[in-house]
Formats: sequence, C-alpha cells, structure tokens
Amino acid sequence: GYRMLPDTLDVPAVLGSDVAFEILEAQGETEYGGYTENMEQLRSMLQDAPQSSWTTSLYSSWLYTLLPLLEEKGEGYPSYMTSTQWAKKSLETFAGSFTELKHDTVLYAKQMIAEMGGGPPEVIDDRGYVEPEPEIYHRFMLLAQQTREGLNKFGLLGSEDVENLNRLAELARRLMEISNKELQDEVLTDEEYDLIICVGYMLANATMEA
Repeated sequence: GYRMLPDTLDVPAVLGSDVAFEILEAQGETEYGGYTENMEQLRSMLQDAPQSSWTTSLYSSWLYTLLPLLEEKGEGYPSYMTSTQWAKKSLETFAGSFTELKHDTVLYAKQMIAEMGGGPPEVIDDRGYVEPEPEIYHRFMLLAQQTREGLNKFGLLGSEDVENLNRLAELARRLMEISNKELQDEVLTDEEYDLIICVGYMLANATMEA
C-alpha cells in the first residue's frame, strides 16, 4: 500500500534522531517501499548542508534552534538526561514546537528512583531548576534577534514589539548562563532563582503583548 500521510516523527528522524527512527520502525513505517532509502538520502543531504543554510529564514532558524533537543546527551549532563526516556521526552518537546511552527506558517508552506545514601539528608535548594540546554537558549536568543532585525528592517514592528523581542533575547541569554552553571555544578545567585520563579509570568506577559 501507499503511505498517504506523513508522521510528525519523520521530521526529527530526518534531522538525525535515531530514537525517532526507531519508533517509526516499530510502527511499521519502514515497510513502505522506498521509505528507508529516502530517509537515508534526506539525512545525508541535511548533514552535508552548510550551517549558513539554517539561517536563511525564520522558519529554518526555528528548526535550527530545536536541533539540540535531538542530540544524544553524554558526559557532563545529569544522568537522567542520558536515558532513552529523556530522549523521548525531548522528542515530545520538539514535536510540540514544530507543530506550532507549522500552524504559524500553514498559509505559506506546503503541508506535512533516586538512590538511598547514608548520612544526614542533603539540603537541596528547590527554588527552581532550568532544564540545562544552553545551546537551545543560545539559538533562541539569536532567533529573537534575527526576528527583530528582519521585521524591523521592513518597518513591520512598533517600538513595543522591538522591546518585547529584546526582552525575549535577554531572557534566553540568562537561561543559557543558568544552564551552563547547572552543568558545571555552580551555585545560582538569588537573582537567578528569582528569574526562574518569574519566567512563566514573563513568557505569558510577552505572549499577551504580542
């Protein structure tokens, strides 16, 4: 038979996610004629694409921002982030953001247990935690800046929009710094914990302003 509809997991699989491909294989998608051959061809094409091709549009920059979600986490990351379960969780995050990207461009594009230990209990600062994905925050910062500069050049942004994008870029920069600190087991400042507590409000406020 013919494969009449794509699967959301096709996209991360093409972008290099072995976990996504394994799920597709378990679903029987690779049994369709030419599927595996086309997947390998697309993967090879994207792997060889110059980095500059990822910044030719806001659409591709958005995808480029999400790519670190698909990378296997190794040494230097918390142990829970190196598991297959975490990779699947990251796939869900990727799929959610990609779905939003497709919705935003639908009129312009073609469719598609903790261990027990001895001694007294450890005192843990539980005021907040940032998922340590510094490269994603770095790329989101660049994406916000690219959006601001590109739309502003054509006179499509008011001063409030410019300021809102500036705040998003600055928020991403600070989350990147916090992520790097967490990965290096550095203690966060009170100001950084306050930011974590307020980040939901800040994003909601940015959404309402937009």
